[in-house]
Amino acid sequence: MNSSLISNSRYNIHVVNKMIVIFLFILYPVVALPFICSEIIRGRRYAFTLLALFIAWLGFLYPPTGDLYRYHLDFEYYKVLDYPHLLETLKGGMDILQPISFWALSKIGFNANATRFLYVYIATELIFSICYDFIKKYSFSKKQIVILLLLVILYIRFERLTVRFGLSTSLFIFGWYSCLYKNKNRFMPVILSILNHFAFIVPLIAFLGSLVCKYRFRRWLILALILVSFTLSGDYLSALINMLPFDDSVINHLLVYTDGYWAGAFYEDHSAKFKLGNMLMRLPFFVLSFVFYKWYSQDKLSISILFMLIVVVVSSPFESLRMRMEQVYVWQLIVFCMVHSKQWIFNKRFVHRALAIGMIYLFLSTWTIRRQLSISHESKILYPSWVIYHSGYDNNWVNVNVYEDGAPANISF
Repeated sequence: MNSSLISNSRYNIHVVNKMIVIFLFILYPVVALPFICSEIIRGRRYAFTLLALFIAWLGFLYPPTGDLYRYHLDFEYYKVLDYPHLLETLKGGMDILQPISFWALSKIGFNANATRFLYVYIATELIFSICYDFIKKYSFSKKQIVILLLLVILYIRFERLTVRFGLSTSLFIFGWYSCLYKNKNRFMPVILSILNHFAFIVPLIAFLGSLVCKYRFRRWLILALILVSFTLSGDYLSALINMLPFDDSVINHLLVYTDGYWAGAFYEDHSAKFKLGNMLMRLPFFVLSFVFYKWYSQDKLSISILFMLIVVVVSSPFESLRMRMEQVYVWQLIVFCMVHSKQWIFNKRFVHRALAIGMIYLFLSTWTIRRQLSISHESKILYPSWVIYHSGYDNNWVNVNVYEDGAPANISF
């Protein structure tokens, strides 16, 4: 009887704490953040969702430059379409999820800022869902939860999640993880990743190839592939793409990344500092590949990641394609590290080095978007939620602060 009363009392306290934290987050997100972190350390699932929403607010406050500028213009275009005209614009298209989401959000009264919030929230929620699975599976202590979550957050670049490829990466990784590790046939996230960004047909091919492959590769192949990636030329890949059993529209869509400006010429338009920073940003790729080499076990998960590494190597001569495929591969390796977290979470030297590399990566990733941050409203994250919501970017702001090519205007560096 007494134990039942104690249990009910603890449950009631948990419910009250949950309601208070949620209410505080709705009013003032940054003030609620310490309480959210405290609840995360206690293993409360709802707190992970609140943290994902907090990161989504950062995406909301990120300025519509680069690809986001084009998204802003696209949103303004789709919001004036009626349903029949929307269907007409979708005919023959492959990346249909974004136009549909733009149109739907505009019809229920949201503006283009909401798309960044939604993209970042969905992407982060899926990543945290995977993280939470391993926290419960391995019954981590409070300290271990902090270590695991901190390492994951350090590699989350919220500005990348505001674009189609970032969202599709999270969708693909969640579906891939569920199918391989949880043995659940959750192909829908993988399909959605392709409908959102057709380039994910390439990781899907690698994924399916690993499922039908009966050969168990040795670990030395990992190092060999990385070395080969430095020596490949790009002439062969266009020929391989032309041999794929797809129609011309699909082939031309894929060839965008292997021929022309975005195949690599755009890289020459940037400064030496940008190129050096981009090279240093590949640090997680090499470090996590070494971890993969060390713990490679010839199971389904490892074989699937190895197939994705082959994709990265094949795409290495084409900077734009390589960066995208490498992003998918790195997140697969982060999941791989979660799977093997029992092997390293007690190793202080490994944890310290991983945190140091994560901090370097965070600094470099922040440096690469310093121009965008200089004109952003990110400082509004310190204000109440209603101030944040009204700190988005309207057409007048975009016309004054963003050039027609998507570059930020009115900056002095």
